[in-house]
Amino acid sequence: MTQPSIDRDELIALTVQLARIDSTNPTLVPGASGERAVGQTVADWMAARGWDVTVEWPAPDRPNVVGTIKGNGGPSLLINAHLDTVGAKAATKQVRVEGDRIYGRGVLDTKGGLAAALIAADAVASLPPAGDIIIAAVCDEEASSIGSEHLLASTSAAGAVVIEPTDLQVVVAHPGFAVIECVFHGRASHTSKPEDGINAITPAVVFVRSVERYAAQLARQDDDALFGRPTAQVTRIEGGVELFTTPDRCTVIVELRTLSHQTTAADIDSIDSLLDEARARGHSVESRQVIVREPLSDNTDQPITALLIDSLSELGKPAHVVGARYWTDAALVDAHDIPVAVFGPGGHGIHSDDEWVSIDDLAICSATLAKVMAEFGQNVTASRR
Repeated sequence: MTQPSIDRDELIALTVQLARIDSTNPTLVPGASGERAVGQTVADWMAARGWDVTVEWPAPDRPNVVGTIKGNGGPSLLINAHLDTVGAKAATKQVRVEGDRIYGRGVLDTKGGLAAALIAADAVASLPPAGDIIIAAVCDEEASSIGSEHLLASTSAAGAVVIEPTDLQVVVAHPGFAVIECVFHGRASHTSKPEDGINAITPAVVFVRSVERYAAQLARQDDDALFGRPTAQVTRIEGGVELFTTPDRCTVIVELRTLSHQTTAADIDSIDSLLDEARARGHSVESRQVIVREPLSDNTDQPITALLIDSLSELGKPAHVVGARYWTDAALVDAHDIPVAVFGPGGHGIHSDDEWVSIDDLAICSATLAKVMAEFGQNVTASRR
């Protein structure tokens, strides 16, 4: 099969165009622009090329843009990239090309990867591919992943690639996580009469030390080759309201990173046990799970992984199969029994004003995705295992 041709200049131009549209996630920055404008641009780009385009709304002004290139009835392939970015200091006005780099908020995470997928899909559209190619540009990955959750409620595929900056490595597994809010209650009093109050910070400090001891236990576990180690840490403490008042409330946020062979629920139970110890000492404390996400199980032996590896190798790029330490929407795809790998270009400065993506990596990423799209349905069955 002839290798689909990737237009490098078009790839650069599309990345710059998408990055210059502010799509700061409004869940992270109240009042921010959100994904509507960049979603419209993506939808228009797809429609101009004759794709079947659907715009869905997981939340008001929060679109998912789904473009489908029809295949010849074979197994379908899903490519998932996100539209939203984290906040920045006028970063969208600073998008620029310098040598092999494109600078700007979102160029690496993940508008460059989205552009690479779009250009790749356009390159294979005329073949046509064996099965449908579904390109999903989703909202809200940087916060609660409502975009991917909404997408997966109605979309299935025989395989998937989630676009994230991986330095052209093929990520096949990663930990899950849980964020737990723990609120200790006391009673306010004037600090000249502490006996009239109950200082909520005091039991919170004891709890924090208990979490540290639990974290030390986790750190003694063997390092898993793909997942690393489970972790626990306190990421925020808020207590007290003003000078000369005994604090009547203290909030402690605990973050857990969990592995596939240790369920997230079991790790949450460990934190609950520490809270129960505080309650047993007579303290008033309540907790809630702010967000819980399961790990991405090991997809090393899946056909989509092998196809990514082969495609990279054919392009002269050594393929490295790794686990990540961060979480991605691939875990949600995996939970829907769709074989999935995480893949994308390299660069530096994610979530910073110095974010950049390598143009060479973008071109390799796009060419790799084009080969995967062109060949996926030919030798891949629809069954997972």
